[in-house]
Amino acid sequence: MSYATDPHLLALLRSHSDDLQKTYSRLKPFRMDFFFQRDTALDHQRRSDWLSCEMHRLAEYALHELDGIVGYAWVQEFTPRHGIHYHAVFYLNAQHYRMPGKFIDALTDWWRCFTNGDGWFYDGSKRQSYHTFDGQRVLHYDDKTQQAQLQRALGYLAKKEQKDYRNYCFGLSDVPAPNGRGRPRKQ
Repeated sequence: MSYATDPHLLALLRSHSDDLQKTYSRLKPFRMDFFFQRDTALDHQRRSDWLSCEMHRLAEYALHELDGIVGYAWVQEFTPRHGIHYHAVFYLNAQHYRMPGKFIDALTDWWRCFTNGDGWFYDGSKRQSYHTFDGQRVLHYDDKTQQAQLQRALGYLAKKEQKDYRNYCFGLSDVPAPNGRGRPRKQ
């Protein structure tokens, strides 16, 4: 990694993904970035108030309205060039869904609608070569290699660069407890 990570945020992101893996035997993480188009009303407003209500509402919409998404993690960042933007990881229950396409479409449609066209996005699942560690394949609970890839991808969300620690903002979904059904996992 060529960037320094925030150890507290990284620990939270990793703990969250570990808890999801305890509840779901197979996960399909996918990365997306959300931002506001330059020189739009919402871009100018968010540069001065630093609210993250759009991202919070998008993540909660995904969790409660899109059957198949079982978790999310997002962080807010700021650069003078790009303004406020969000890096997010959404988790699909890969027992039932392997392809994130329809979920990505639903998320981007909602984002555009809710931001009145001022919001835009980047689908990180389409150009995996952009990220050295993709961490976006189906994650089986005992696949140590893919778990390590996901942990490295989460490290990007926890990087110290572009964070404003006066207005530190991130979101993690609640994780349900394992339901106890099925065969016990082999350790």
